Amino acid sequence: MKAKFLVSASLGAGKKKSGVERVVTPMLMLAKFSGMNLSADLEGFVASAEGRIEEELTRSGFKGEAGEHLTILLGAESKQEHVLFVGLGKAGRFDCGTIRDTIKLAVDNAVATGSSRLSIPIMPNRLTSTSIGLMPTAHIIKCVADDVLAAKKGEGTLEIELITSPHGKRHVEAGIKKTRKAKPCGVCDDVKPKAAAGASTAKSDANGGSKKDACRK
Repeated sequence: MKAKFLVSASLGAGKKKSGVERVVTPMLMLAKFSGMNLSADLEGFVASAEGRIEEELTRSGFKGEAGEHLTILLGAESKQEHVLFVGLGKAGRFDCGTIRDTIKLAVDNAVATGSSRLSIPIMPNRLTSTSIGLMPTAHIIKCVADDVLAAKKGEGTLEIELITSPHGKRHVEAGIKKTRKAKPCGVCDDVKPKAAAGASTAKSDANGGSKKDACRK
């Protein structure tokens, strides 16, 4: 199988105008950190589901732990037929590897449900915006999705829609177009996730800061 990447610029900032509730897709992926509430940007989307999202999250006990996931079927009458919630784990442990694991899980679920498109919002005011920017985030998503689908049998195509703000669109497009340096994603030279001072996994970047080489863990 192979991936076809699309970039949409329909998101705003804030719970009343994020735009997630307007996304039309067979599968919408949303993420949550453990120990934290859903992002305020998703309040409009949750409200548009008339209690079904909240009911399923409560019933399942979904906490947002790393590797945890929940697929909610809203049905063909909904703009989002399936909603996939994926756990990111603790916010302080977020790095390139978290993105890779999340996207692998999401692509596997999209294929398993027979979805023709997987839509992934990248919120403008997301908690991780200062540690991993839009361009490297998009590049990691592309690399992982390409690898996961290439390993699957068949000639089908999965559309992967990255949804961002008008301001962020050029950065996401740059990440999609970026030349891959190495496996698994080759972006360690482009990102600076926060690392503990003196940690053995940290190294100096071009600006004199420290960054975790998450691709080598």
